[in-house]
Amino acid sequence: MSVRRFKTNPFVAVLAAVGCFAAMAVEAVAQVPREVLIGVSRPGIAAVDPAELYDSASVLLRGGNSAGAQRQFEQLVARYPDSAAATRARQELAAIYAPLKLASAPLATNEMSRLGAPESVMPTAPAGGWRTTVRPATGFQRTAQEMLRDAAGDLVFFSEGSADLGGRARKALAAQAEWLKQNPALPVLVEGHADDSGAPAELKALSAARAAAVRDRLIEEGVAPERIRTDSFGIDRRVAQCADLTCASQNRRAATVVGGKVQAQLQ
Repeated sequence: MSVRRFKTNPFVAVLAAVGCFAAMAVEAVAQVPREVLIGVSRPGIAAVDPAELYDSASVLLRGGNSAGAQRQFEQLVARYPDSAAATRARQELAAIYAPLKLASAPLATNEMSRLGAPESVMPTAPAGGWRTTVRPATGFQRTAQEMLRDAAGDLVFFSEGSADLGGRARKALAAQAEWLKQNPALPVLVEGHADDSGAPAELKALSAARAAAVRDRLIEEGVAPERIRTDSFGIDRRVAQCADLTCASQNRRAATVVGGKVQAQLQ
C-alpha cells in the first residue's frame, strides 16, 4: 500500500498559523474583562449613542434607583469620556458620591473626584457651633402642659397629712414659676390631691390646703396672682391605689395645669 505525500506551501502554513493565533487572541481578550476608569468593559460591545445612555440613567435616577443610575453613568464616562453626555454624567455622579463621601470623612477644600468633577465640601461650623431647632412633624403639636412637664415638671409631693412644702418641692416650683413667667399668656390651675388615709371631708380640705400652698409659692416666685386658680379633689383622682406607703405617696400631690384644660375648667 503506497502513501501519497502532499507538499505544504510554507507561505500558506505561516498564514494559517498567524490566523490561528489571532483567533485565539481575540477569543481570549473577549473572555477577560479589562479594567477601565470605573468598572470594567468588554471589547466588542456595540456602540451606543452617549446621549441615550445618559437619558436611560436619568430615568433610573428620577425613579429612585440611584444605584442603577450610578452604574450607567459610570459606564457612560468609561466608554465615552470625551463626550458632552459624559461631562453631564460626571456632574450627576458627583452628586451621587457626595453623601457617601461626607458620611465617611470631611473633604479637603479643593478635593476632586476621580471623574474630574469637584466634590461637595463639608461646611465649616460657625463661631459658637451649630444651632439646631427641633420642629414637630406635620400634624403633630406639643401641648403647653407637655412643654411645662419637660422644662420644669408639673407635680410636687407632700408628707402624709401635711400641706407643707419641702426643699425639693420649693425647688421644683421655682423652675415652674420661671417657665410660667416666660409664657405669660397661659392661665394656671393648681390641683390639690390626697391619699386615702383619713375621712373624705378632711382629705378634701387637705388637698385644698396643698393647692393653696403651691399657689402662694408660685406668686412668691413672681407669677401674677390673677393667673392662678386652685381646685381640690381629695381622693377622687388617685393615680395609685395600693396599701404600700411608697405607692400611696404618689397621691399626696399638687399638679400645676396650664393650657386648654385650664380654660375649660375655669369657664
